Amino acid sequence: MDPFRFSIFSKVNNERVLSLLSGPAPKRVVDFGCGMGGFFEALDDHFRGEARLIGVEIDKRQREFVKNSYPYVEVFETLNLIPDRSIDVVLMIEVIEHLQCEAPVLAEFRRILRRDGMLIVSTPNLAGWRTRSALKRAGHTDPGSADYHFRDGYTRSSLSSVLGSEWFFEHAYQESIGPVTELILELCKMPYVLLQKKHRVSGRAVMQKVESASFLFQIYKKLIFPFGVAIGRFENRWIGPGYRGHHIVAAYSSVQ
Repeated sequence: MDPFRFSIFSKVNNERVLSLLSGPAPKRVVDFGCGMGGFFEALDDHFRGEARLIGVEIDKRQREFVKNSYPYVEVFETLNLIPDRSIDVVLMIEVIEHLQCEAPVLAEFRRILRRDGMLIVSTPNLAGWRTRSALKRAGHTDPGSADYHFRDGYTRSSLSSVLGSEWFFEHAYQESIGPVTELILELCKMPYVLLQKKHRVSGRAVMQKVESASFLFQIYKKLIFPFGVAIGRFENRWIGPGYRGHHIVAAYSSVQ
């Protein structure tokens, strides 16, 4: 089991992403930097099994996990294995801040997307009041780690600037995670960061260690997780896009 399926942030943030994917199911969807594939089950349910799902993940162990856990998903190491103009939607969820240089990846997205294709990006929001806090950045500051952030995040304008004139803004700009959910996330993150520092392993490996401690994980999964998700949904609905929250979720179309 992928314990990232029980991330409060991922659950709430991914619902925001899915809200941008209403209408007929796309034929082919790529999740770039899919990790252990925690979003694929939600995507498959959302599209009722009608979309062909593809994961791209550089880490071999995580690719193997996806292959074994989600047999309906194709998974590749790089984008260059995907044919030109063959993809309807590309998802880049909490990945762009991990890239040292965005331009080559964005060029590959333009190559594989169909002419009416869509790119959905989610990334930390620098307009948010806690995005640059020491606790928020903890776990992402080791250059030798797969969890390293080359930048703390983006604002709406800086994200659009990085994408440049080759992409245009398509859907309503949204932010997710309000202040109460943010506080819950930060409190949950403290033991996570301590474990990561102690064992000198990646964030996903830490989550697997936590999941293996079944008693503690069951408490989190059955009590903290559903409460955090309920609060997150409430804040997303009632605070809305005007709140300068934890993350940006935005959709773009390629200018062909």
